[in-house]
Amino acid sequence: MMKVKVYVGQDVAIKGGSNEYGIREAEVDVAKLSQIQRDMLAHYVIRNNSINVAAYSEEAVIAALDREIEEDARRVTEKKERYERFVQEFLDMPQDEFNQQSGYSLAGYTDGAGNDPRLAEKRAIREEYLMAKAAEEQAQREARERANEEAMERKLAEQNAKSEAIERQLTEWVAEKGTDNQKGRLELGLLPEDEIIDAIRDEVFAPIDVRREKYHKIQSSDVCECDYGDTCHVEFDSGELNEMSPEAYEGFTVIKELAPEGATLEPRYHSATAEYCGAERYYETVLIKVTVGVLDLSREYYL
Repeated sequence: MMKVKVYVGQDVAIKGGSNEYGIREAEVDVAKLSQIQRDMLAHYVIRNNSINVAAYSEEAVIAALDREIEEDARRVTEKKERYERFVQEFLDMPQDEFNQQSGYSLAGYTDGAGNDPRLAEKRAIREEYLMAKAAEEQAQREARERANEEAMERKLAEQNAKSEAIERQLTEWVAEKGTDNQKGRLELGLLPEDEIIDAIRDEVFAPIDVRREKYHKIQSSDVCECDYGDTCHVEFDSGELNEMSPEAYEGFTVIKELAPEGATLEPRYHSATAEYCGAERYYETVLIKVTVGVLDLSREYYL
């Protein structure tokens, strides 16, 4: 006789009219068991698991083993039936839809039904489809990369061409209109490009400069009227002008008449409000943009 670990639940003991429950040992004559019963018993012993029984007897142990054997058989049958259902679903599935199935769908939750020999032809067609799709996607990626590279090359070429054109324009301007000081520094390669551009901008907007005041960005100190310590927090806002005062329009007409040929005029506003003292500033302006040669120039004026 062999002693095995068994378990009687308290509810089972009560229903059976017994006061004994919990984990104990029961004796079983292994020689009397069938091979499948021995395999099931070994399964419990190897894992050191107790067998759920109705009583501490050999008969109860054998009955429990038989129940588990039947349950295993039921699970195996269900698994086979489920497998066959999946196989049939794949067999009935249109090839285009089968091609879209993921590897997990074919071999994962379907218990590997997608790898069934009956689906060999469908799998082969799917593999061809996936290889063709991968090749197409690779070709598209390479095409996008080439297009991006070509675009970058064009952009760089355009930037280089514009830089060279700007350099020629600035050099010609200094040679024609620059001061001796500027010409000397240009010859040494020490004349800042921004200085030349600022000089050209002053030249282009000179007719307006003598008539209208250039706009200067609002500073917090221009707004706050607090009587104490540091300047309080100021909220700024700028944007396109939606309505214009009569006084601003008068200034706008003057600037429009003096603006360089081909210039665009953008009416704008700038406002600022101090958080604590409540002081406010509001200005109507016009931003003038014009292209001179290859230079994009702009200047903003109060209206």
